[in-house]
Amino acid sequence: MEHRGQIIEKIIRTRISISEFSRHLNVSRRTIYNWFKKPDLSFAIIEEIALVLDYDFSEELPELSAKKNTDSKSSRVNALFWKQKYTDLLELHHAFLRDHPNSAPHTRI
Repeated sequence: MEHRGQIIEKIIRTRISISEFSRHLNVSRRTIYNWFKKPDLSFAIIEEIALVLDYDFSEELPELSAKKNTDSKSSRVNALFWKQKYTDLLELHHAFLRDHPNSAPHTRI
């Protein structure tokens, strides 16, 4: 069975030259060749590769798709948390300004 490095090597070599690809990622060709040897190439690197190639590796690496779904859910939860935090703070600020009308900064034109 092919490991992650071999899988990305096969895809990259069918789409772009190693020299051009390394320029897109701003890494050396040696780095690219080292990635090809890594059975456990990180998902972060694979995601960068996918962006450059405009390629979805989820068929070849289903575990990447599962990780993306987990990360995506976590990001949504985090965004909702901060959105609620901001809304709560904004409501407190408006209540303070309503209760203390002379506290608002005055703008001169």
